[in-house]
Amino acid sequence: MVSVASFAPETNGFRFANAFPDAPVMTIPIPGWGVVPVGDASNGLCGGMVFVARDFFESGQTLPLDSNPPAPGSPLFGMIVQRLIDSFDLPEGPPRYFQWMNLPDEESWIGAGLATLTRAEAVKLRREIDRGASCVSGSDPEPLS
Repeated sequence: MVSVASFAPETNGFRFANAFPDAPVMTIPIPGWGVVPVGDASNGLCGGMVFVARDFFESGQTLPLDSNPPAPGSPLFGMIVQRLIDSFDLPEGPPRYFQWMNLPDEESWIGAGLATLTRAEAVKLRREIDRGASCVSGSDPEPLS
């Protein structure tokens, strides 16, 4: 089994679950209108959590040991939200995710199915891991180290 040296989820991952309160992920101030809430953190911030954990690991920092998710508005919450947005891999990410969600599992007259594309993605991920690099499936914005 090949792994990224010295990375262990139990020590390099967050101690809290992806269970945030019902609160906007972010707000956007619109002059003359007010503040518009965007998203709902209770739907999860997993992409941001993954990228922040990777950022901390690759920069040699220790993640906070808190067992509760950070409160909306806190610095760590803001960092997770920013990296969640990064994980969307804009502008290419959403169309790619939408395409994959709507593909048949196997090959069809329209082309490669989800199974084929997933196997190809797994080969890319394995190459990264084999060279000792951390990686994330779906998109891979650069670490913030």
